[in-house]
Amino acid sequence: MLSQHEKIVAESSGVSAYMLLDKMAEKIPPGADGLIFTPHMMVGERAPFWSPNMRSCLFGLRISHTKAHIYRAFLEAVAYALRDSIEVAREAGIPIKRIILVDGGAKSPIWRQIMADVTGQELRYVEPAPGAPLGDALIAGVGTGYLKYETIYEWVSVENVVKPSLENTRIYDKYYQLYKKVRESLMECYDLASRIMSSTRP
Repeated sequence: MLSQHEKIVAESSGVSAYMLLDKMAEKIPPGADGLIFTPHMMVGERAPFWSPNMRSCLFGLRISHTKAHIYRAFLEAVAYALRDSIEVAREAGIPIKRIILVDGGAKSPIWRQIMADVTGQELRYVEPAPGAPLGDALIAGVGTGYLKYETIYEWVSVENVVKPSLENTRIYDKYYQLYKKVRESLMECYDLASRIMSSTRP
């Protein structure tokens, strides 16, 4: 519903609606002027929380916020969730040596930059996406001892490297703490909402 206008323009101009939204989001500062979105739009959430009751929420919405703010908050939310997984991995002693992006939302330059800025990590983007089956083959090869993870560099090339902006990372460090506080504070509400919904269903 947020992008109906952009879809109409895209159909008449041949320009992707996502590109139009990206251009709008580029004009909004990091942190979307205090608008935080929790990106759990499916029923529940998997890694790293494994909660059946988590939901989405727009926190801090004001009348001054625009469609562009909301869209940027959506992009930032996925980056915050990625940082959640990275931090949990590090706490478990798993080193994060590199982050490689392919296909889907990674096609968006602004989204790639936001993910680099939020995580503070250099990201590598594989533009001609080989697809998931190639990754499946690599994992199978590593699991059976025939391949090493580094073999992937013989199969694909990474020419697009996105480096984080230190200034933006400092800003996002603060907003990430707010994002975590919002997510953690809402867990009891999500559980209560789930119980209410279950008790009121016919």
